[in-house]
Amino acid sequence: MAEAEGVHPLIRSLQHEEVPEWLSAMDAGLALMRPGPATRASAPTKVGEYLASGMAVAATVGVGDLETQLGGEAVGVMVRPDDAPQAVAGRLLEAARRPERMAKAQGLAERHYSLNTGVEGYLALYRELGGG
Repeated sequence: MAEAEGVHPLIRSLQHEEVPEWLSAMDAGLALMRPGPATRASAPTKVGEYLASGMAVAATVGVGDLETQLGGEAVGVMVRPDDAPQAVAGRLLEAARRPERMAKAQGLAERHYSLNTGVEGYLALYRELGGG
């Protein structure tokens, strides 16, 4: 993996209990998956974790509703199969360096991934389906 502008990528496997410590040390995260029928309905948990930790996120177009959630935001970088890796890295680095990144990312996590939001959404759906 090429390094750009003083960025030193680190790829490693972690034990479950090590994840919070490493997340707090990162500025950006990757959620890259091969697009296909199965990923259309998926929601990578790591995206919510990255956003809640205040990170910029690069995610694959065509995976769940990530494009809707991240596409217009200053912390989201959508990756298409034909994107050049250096271009993606440059856009992600730009997003990670924005001063408002942490607050925007955490706001997105609250809007899309919080337990309260999920409970309220399901409750409204059940009430609509049940007529009351």
